[in-house]
Amino acid sequence: MCNAVRVVYHEAYRTEQKMHFKKQTTFICCPGWMQAHKHQHGCRKAICTNPCLNKGSCVQPQTCSCSPGFTGPQCETDINECREKPCDHTCVNTNGSFQCYCHDGFDLQEDGRTCRSRGNITATEAKDLLDYELISQRLLRLEEEMHTKKQTSPTADLSIRELTNKIESMMQRILDLQDQLDNVVSTQHDLQP
Repeated sequence: MCNAVRVVYHEAYRTEQKMHFKKQTTFICCPGWMQAHKHQHGCRKAICTNPCLNKGSCVQPQTCSCSPGFTGPQCETDINECREKPCDHTCVNTNGSFQCYCHDGFDLQEDGRTCRSRGNITATEAKDLLDYELISQRLLRLEEEMHTKKQTSPTADLSIRELTNKIESMMQRILDLQDQLDNVVSTQHDLQP
């Protein structure tokens, strides 16, 4: 008899599971708010279902903050700045702003609103020319000075008449300009929705 060892192998399989844990913070935002970026903490970006127009920005849920010159729930309405009469002469409303223009013989100043007469050393602002009360006062003072001096020479009388005619002509032109301006303003109001 001999001693021997016999080794028998059997194949067996078993299932092994490994779990990997990843720590991640997730934000649940209040209605109307969201994360601006997925890596940013907190819900700081407001949601406006209707987009803000004309460079407006959504600052609160369904609330737009409009850029200058626009208004409305979505910044869709252009403000007519010309209603406030910001210009000495002519104001033209533009998208989100306005532009001032001067009549012939006047130059637009650096502020973009004021018109000054061209070529006058003592320039008169155009808005003064449209102020009838101021013009009337100046005319009365001029007439008083002319009467108090009581110049008797024929050339002085001729100069006074010429000056009076020029002043009357100027007043008529101013009244015509005011009528034109009133017509333009009323037309602008009629054309706006």
